[in-house]
Amino acid sequence: MDDSVAERAVALLRRRWRWLAAFAVLGLLWGLAGFLLVPHLARGAIEDAVRGVPGHRVDIGRIAFNPFTLTAEVRDLALAGPEGTPLASFARLRVNAELFSSLLHRAWTLAELRLERPVLNVQIDAQGRLNLAALAPPPPPGPASAIPKLPAA
Repeated sequence: MDDSVAERAVALLRRRWRWLAAFAVLGLLWGLAGFLLVPHLARGAIEDAVRGVPGHRVDIGRIAFNPFTLTAEVRDLALAGPEGTPLASFARLRVNAELFSSLLHRAWTLAELRLERPVLNVQIDAQGRLNLAALAPPPPPGPASAIPKLPAA
């Protein structure tokens, strides 16, 4: 009887090997893209955003993303303004998203949002301008629009 069960299992695997191989390849590609590509793209996007603000620079220690748990982590980020004055920094930012809950509620759902050792250097100059205001994107041309609504679960 054990031989017939084993033979049936082998026959089933032979019939389904293409599907199993396809799922294995997709899982491998998902993992490679998440573990390798996402941190590279995120670093570039952050650096490009800061590079667009004259006189500012950002230093990022490490960016990691786990595509299977949807957890992102940024370590040792420091944002400096003109003349290298520190504006903001943190030791660690960890975000863990819940995919199924977010889809169910049609709103971003986070299992964890952790910010460790945040530092924010806020100053107002002699003209009454906030030093962090230079980081905000310029307002779009045209009439002012209402604040968009963000659903919260």
